[in-house]
Parts: sequence; C-alpha cells; structure tokens
Amino acid sequence: MLLAAYATWAIRCQEPIVDIVLVRRPQQVLVLALTALVSIVTFAVMVLVPEFMQVIQGRSSVVAGLALLPQGLITGIGTVLGNHGLARWGVRRTVVLGMIILTVSTFGVLAVTETSPAWLVAFVLSGRGFAIGLVMQPLLNGFIKPLPADKVPDGNTLFNVVERVSGTLGIALIVTFFQVREHVHILQAVRHLGLPGIFQGQGAGLALPTLPAPMHHELAHAMASGFHDVICLVAGISALGVIMALMIKDRSTSNGKAP
Repeated sequence: MLLAAYATWAIRCQEPIVDIVLVRRPQQVLVLALTALVSIVTFAVMVLVPEFMQVIQGRSSVVAGLALLPQGLITGIGTVLGNHGLARWGVRRTVVLGMIILTVSTFGVLAVTETSPAWLVAFVLSGRGFAIGLVMQPLLNGFIKPLPADKVPDGNTLFNVVERVSGTLGIALIVTFFQVREHVHILQAVRHLGLPGIFQGQGAGLALPTLPAPMHHELAHAMASGFHDVICLVAGISALGVIMALMIKDRSTSNGKAP
C-alpha cells in the first residue's frame, strides 16, 4: 500500500524523489518487470540454500557460507561478459542467453539432496551466479539508454529500487511457500513413521539430530522435498523470464539496424 501511495503521489508531484513517469513506455515497464523477476529468482535461492545446508544437511554456517562464495566470484565474470555481450549482440540476445542459463541452472538445484556434497551446491550456484551477472547490466542499460541525459540518475535509482524491493517481497513470499510445502511433507512423513505430534511442526528440523537414523533420513528427505517444490516454482518463474526477454526490443533493431 505504501508503494502504491508513493506512486500516486509521484505522478502528481513535479519533482518526486523517484520519477515514476519514467516507466510509461511499454519496453521500460517490461525491463523493470524482468528485473523484478530476476531479483526474486536470485535472492529467494540465496536465502533458502544456506538454511537447507544447515538445517537439512546438518552442515556448519562456515561451510554454507563457503558454498556461496564461488557464486559471487562467478557473478563478477558474468558481469564482464555481459558488458561484452551487450556491445556485440545487444540487450535482447544477451538477456535471453542469460535467462536460459539462469533457468537451466535453477532446475539444476533439484540435483541437490539432503546428502549432496557442498561442492555440488557451489557448482550449481555458480551457474546461477554467471547467469545473473550476464543479465543485470544489459537490463540496466536497456532501461536507462532511452532516457534523456537529465533523467539517467532517476532511472538508475528507480532500477535499483525495483530490484531491491522486489527481491525483499519475493523472499517473503518464497520463504512462506517453502514453510508451507515443508510442513506438508513433514506431516506426511510423520504419519508414515508414527511419530508423536510434537514433531508435526516447524521444530522437526531441530529434532533431526536426536532421532534414530531411519527416522532422521525420512524427515530430512521430507524437508528436502519441500525445498525442491520451491525450486520448481522459482525455476518456473525464471522460465517465464525467458519469454519476457524474447519480447525485448533493441533500439538499434527498432531503427532498422542489426543489433
């Protein structure tokens, strides 16, 4: 509601802090929508994977943090290549390629189970990091390039606001979905194992180390199934991003020139 109220005020204000009028063009709305989608796909997995490794796999916070480290390094490489791709292929082709890689690598997270080694987690996340780096800079360029020079700072601010806010909202929704799906799978496992009602809730993860090995494995598998449900949702959102990326029009193309 606060965002809607600000948007209403900004449209009427002559000099708003963030100029909402910049998104009146359909292509810029598309780019911002795709930016929000990428932000959701990015931050949701970054939040869930450390929890998955610590609660379900039983690894330390240090190991979980180290598994995320290669992703950050590879994102930098992807950003550099994204700039080269932008100059050579244009916004549309570069973003489409990045979204395809992001979708495939997100589906690849399904290969991670409760017994997977940390290096596999790091490897899969590195593919996502490369794709994110490949996509974000061209999207920023596609949004601010059509703007007048005096509107570029406002455009840059609006782009960053959309990225951060959508990521925050996306995390809240995805984490809620994860908790619901995890709870459903835990209840099914609890009924199958005949465990007491004390384990039929969010405390099942904390109880894992105290359970016998067969029960431990069954509950861990149930929690991993909830995680995989979320990954399927996030990968589906990313696949939608591929379709949206195909709708991007490069300015050079619209002027009748090759991208």
